[in-house]
Amino acid sequence: MAVTFANGKPLLGLSAGSLSLTSPSYEGRAVGTQGEQRAAAYLIRQLTDWQLEPWTQVGFSSYEHVFTIPEADLTGRNIIAIKRGASNKWLLLVAHYDHLGVKEGQLYPGA
Repeated sequence: MAVTFANGKPLLGLSAGSLSLTSPSYEGRAVGTQGEQRAAAYLIRQLTDWQLEPWTQVGFSSYEHVFTIPEADLTGRNIIAIKRGASNKWLLLVAHYDHLGVKEGQLYPGA
């Protein structure tokens, strides 16, 4: 059974979304790569389509929570959104979506 919002959009299109994120065009989504940035943009489009909002209540001004890995000199991002409920409850959706990328010419697309 699919879970949907009131507007009829699916909450989790995991089959199509997972397949899309494993596409070679995302280059395995390694932290700090263009493939990771493209995957983030894809996820943000999905969240926008689902009418989820950035989690501004804790200080985020966008869907992206940027982090650094100093020892590797990399900057990555997690994607965080909320859906407000009718009461004082929210649905919090967090996407930790990066993966191994390409190592020694081998693509690791993730799942």
